[in-house]
Amino acid sequence: MEEIQTVVACAGEFENPPHARPGPWSENGLTLLRPGQWADVTVFDAAKVIDHATYEKPHQLSVGVSYVFVNGTMVLKNGKPTEAKPGRIVRGPGYRETN
Repeated sequence: MEEIQTVVACAGEFENPPHARPGPWSENGLTLLRPGQWADVTVFDAAKVIDHATYEKPHQLSVGVSYVFVNGTMVLKNGKPTEAKPGRIVRGPGYRETN
């Protein structure tokens, strides 16, 4: 069964992902943007966001997302990818190195 969510609910997932936990970096349990902290930020117009990916063609790009910043570095500018690759691997407590 397919679950359909409102744009408001989806935006909430962008702003407060499940891995966000209250701590010294947050206020009232919500993660804040502050100078010097790492953050991923997506800027979009909810009225224009369209996902073109399908099961048959899963690698189709969505439209309507204007800017994306990863760790403060712009990786999508005016809807087009930049050459920047500022991301890093984040491994949780269940990670086990394989040889």
